[in-house]
Amino acid sequence: MKITELLKPGENDINLTLNDLDRVFEYEGFAYFKTLQCKQLSECIDKIKDFKYKPKGIIVNFQTNEKVLFEAVEKFMNAISTLGDENTDVIFTTKTLKSKKNVIHLIFTGIENINVK
Repeated sequence: MKITELLKPGENDINLTLNDLDRVFEYEGFAYFKTLQCKQLSECIDKIKDFKYKPKGIIVNFQTNEKVLFEAVEKFMNAISTLGDENTDVIFTTKTLKSKKNVIHLIFTGIENINVK
């Protein structure tokens, strides 16, 4: 996924703006991009709960169908909020799909002391 694809407006979606990108990329440090695919959002939560870095900025782009319950999205966002601290900027965007698969693009920024293997 290209970042520019996250900027394309959708009719019923929560869109990402250039100001949102500026806000999370203003932090010094490493950036980490991750794409999750799962049938249930609870599976995606399991995939991020052991993330060991403390980002200063996070963009979460949900690509899912309109039948996904808000409560499931809220649980995922609660899990995301535990990855940073109270000052972490979290930007939430959506794109509605016809597929039953959930795709979540995550961008973490402002990560310090990352050990690249």
